Amino acid sequence: MPDQTDNNDSDGEEEILLEKSKQTQQAVMEVNDPDVISEFLHKRKTTILELLLNKERTIRELSEEMDLNPGSIKRYLDSLRKQGLVYQTRITQNQWGIRLKYYATTAKKFKINMTFPKES
Repeated sequence: MPDQTDNNDSDGEEEILLEKSKQTQQAVMEVNDPDVISEFLHKRKTTILELLLNKERTIRELSEEMDLNPGSIKRYLDSLRKQGLVYQTRITQNQWGIRLKYYATTAKKFKINMTFPKES
């Protein structure tokens, strides 16, 4: 287990970095798939994307900021991850041994392109 310390937590707690993603945020991501575009039509998922655009957050942080239970946040994040809009940036462990997973958007900006009706 790596023993790198991260003092990034706002509560001043020390965290041990367990895993860091090699993926990085793109500047712009073009979205053409109607299934992915539909994620932007869900109010709470859009709020999660907005919160994650410039700062990685944990499920707990999102839950507190949005006043939603962590289970709902987890379901929304799973859906956003499946569509490639969000990724897990790192996993840390706090002083009590609790693993914290951080999430961010896959791009700083999303450009949505849609044609209706779909061309054959």
